Parts: sequence; structure tokens; C-alpha cells
Amino acid sequence: MTPSYTEAEQYINHIQKFAKKNTLSHTRMYLQALGIEEETFAGRIIHVAGTNGKGSVCNYLTNLLLAEGFHVGTFISPHLVHMRERIRLDNRMIPEAEFVTAYEAVRQVIDAHAGQEAWYHPTFFEFLFLMAMYIYKEKMPDYLVLETGLGGRLDATNVFSKPVLTIITEIGLDHCQYLGDTKEKIAAEKAGIIQEGVPLIYVRRDPETENVLLDTAKEKKAEAFAVDKSLFMETNITDKGIDFSYKSRYYNTISFHLSTYAAYQMENASASLLALEHLLPKEKVQPSVMQQAVAESIWEGRMEEIADRVYLDGAHNADGIEAFLDSVRHLPVKGERILVFSVVNDKAYTEMIHELVSARLFTTYMIAGIHDARGVDDRQLRDIFTKYSAEQVYDFADASAAFSAALLRRKPDDAVFIVGSLYLAGEIKACLEEAEGGKNDQL
Repeated sequence: MTPSYTEAEQYINHIQKFAKKNTLSHTRMYLQALGIEEETFAGRIIHVAGTNGKGSVCNYLTNLLLAEGFHVGTFISPHLVHMRERIRLDNRMIPEAEFVTAYEAVRQVIDAHAGQEAWYHPTFFEFLFLMAMYIYKEKMPDYLVLETGLGGRLDATNVFSKPVLTIITEIGLDHCQYLGDTKEKIAAEKAGIIQEGVPLIYVRRDPETENVLLDTAKEKKAEAFAVDKSLFMETNITDKGIDFSYKSRYYNTISFHLSTYAAYQMENASASLLALEHLLPKEKVQPSVMQQAVAESIWEGRMEEIADRVYLDGAHNADGIEAFLDSVRHLPVKGERILVFSVVNDKAYTEMIHELVSARLFTTYMIAGIHDARGVDDRQLRDIFTKYSAEQVYDFADASAAFSAALLRRKPDDAVFIVGSLYLAGEIKACLEEAEGGKNDQL
């Protein structure tokens, strides 16, 4: 009997309670059982890693390729509300029926090898990756944009050794318990996606991490191309977003508009533009097409205006918070700024809170509990905020209550900002979806 979408989703969520990380050879075994070989996606894969910005780069690059007339499969993580967000075709999450078909295909392979030596159950992430590859094998898009889940070297997405391009975005301190306690160690894990003779585009920030990437690229005979502030420049901030210029390989300088106040997206969009210009010859890249694709690109949960003067950002580590604060400074607000915050316990949340308070941008803090086993208790977070700030701090058991309180407190010229965790972002988005029918009057 065919399972329902809800049943499939419940099973995948349950995997986290018993499955452990497997090797790349194990992932290859499952792919081969699904009829997928190294050559299946030859000339199609673009592999993206990094600490911050990799999801945004996947989104911009997907939209740029779509605008040029290609069909694109995009595998991302995490999702905000719906699990299907992770598996995208032409930047739309797959329908429930296709999700269930792929789920059944993977389950059949698992059941066929149950109890056999070396056939271990895939993890939550590996299961969804296998589903995505099964769908992409059936649809065969022109390009596949694959975002790593964690690190790069040992990530399930690194199972293919012949992508057409690799991209590594900004590298910071995150997931240190798995990837290492220095940026250099983390960079070495990210550099694991660099493949023999495959061009690399990377974000240049720190000499230490750059050296790690360049050493690996040299070893792999992979030509490397840097993205830094010599490639782009902010030109104007309007009431609709950010204008910036990009130094094209083909057309000198081109002006672009970002439909966001996220200043960090200039860097991510530029990395995507450079990637496009490495994938396609000049005659297939038109400035007007690129300009429209960038202007129309919206990435949920990244300085997203979810309602009038309500901004949602998924920054969840110290570097991400720094970029978020830079974006807040760019945004003109006549009144006060109210912050809704939560975080999970494997982040450097004391440092994040200190950054937020030290910026002196917010007059009120609404601390939320989140429905995840790793969520930090709202009272504990409140105590840290009150240690650093003399401003008003309130704590709430869940995101919905904190969000509602922020909206009630907001005056006509005030703005609400939500940050700290993609789990928090997802819960806020879910609240908005639930309110769509009865439309929340506070928004």
C-alpha cells in the first residue's frame, strides 16, 4: 500500500533517532542500487560548500541558470517549513506525489538489504539526498546545484568526483564539534569538495582559510577564482533594496539590484554571477537577463521582509550575526528596533548575544523557546541578555508567543527583526502560514 506524504515525512523524521553517519562508499552503494552511477550526471553538477551563504548562492545561481533557459535541480538544507523544500526542480519544491515515489524507491532498497553486512540505514540527510538523486535521475535537469549538509569532505553530496564547478562561500566557526575548532581546520573540511581539474570559485575573507583552499586547489590542479570586494561595490540603498556594481569577466562593469536589505547578498550574488560566467561562454550570457534574474531572486529566511517592517534572518553563528547587524544598519528605521531571538545549544550563543547587544541597535528583546530538542531554554537566554543589556528583555515559551508580543509592542515607525536560528525562522514562517486563512491583524 502506498504511504501518504505525512507517513513518509514521519518515517524520515524518525530516522534521526537511530541512524548514524555513513561513509561515501556506503552512499555510492545506495546510489548504484537506485541506478545512479558517477557518469549519470556527468557535466551537470555544481557543488557548493561554506559556512554562511551557500544556500543563497545556490538560489541565485539556480535563478541565473533558469533565466538562461536551463532546467535546474537544486538540493538544499535545511528546510524552513516543508521537508520538500530541500528537493527543488526549477526552484520549486517537488510535489507531494513525487516525494512519496522517491521515498518508496529508497525504502525498497533499504528493505531489500536489511540485515546485510555493510548495508547500514541512511541518516536523515542521506535519505533525503538519495531521494533527490532518484528524482533528478528521472527528470535529468541540465544542471544540478548541490549544497553540502555539513562540512564537505565527508558529506554525502561529495560522492560525485567530477562536478563541472565547485563553489566555497564564507568560512566561519560553526559545527566546531564536527569540523574542528579553528577556521583553518574547518576550511580543510570544506576544501574536501575541490576535485581534480575542476574550477573552484571561493569567497576570499581570511588569509588563513584562503591558503588552505589554494593549497588544496593547487594539489588538485584546480584553477581557483576569488570573490572579494574588488569584484563588487555597493552603489545605492533605496526603499526597495540595494544597488551594486559587478565586475564581469565579459562585459566590464554591470549594475545590479538586490530585492533585499541583506548587504551580505552582494557577495553571494557576485559569487553566483562569476560561477555563471565560468559555466557559459559570453555569447550565452546576456547582461539584461542576469540583471533580471538577480533582481527577482528572493531567498526565504535571509533578511526577508515577511510582513511590513518585519524582517526574518536565519543567521545562527557569530559571523552570520555580524553580517545580519551590518544589514540592519543599512535599513532605514524611523522608530525603534525590536529583536526576537532564539538559538540551539550547539552554537556559540553567548558570543552571538554579546554581538547583538554591543551593536546598540535594539531597544527591546523578545526571547523565544523553540520546539527542538537542541533549543536553549528561553530563561537561560534571558539571563545572558540581561547580563549584557540594560534594555527591556522578555522571555516566552515558544516562538509564536514571542512574535505576537513583538507585533503588539511595535509602534507605527518601529521594525521587528527575527534572528538566531533557522529553526526559529521555520517556526515563524509556519505561524504565518497558519495565520494566512484568518490573516493576522497585527501584521
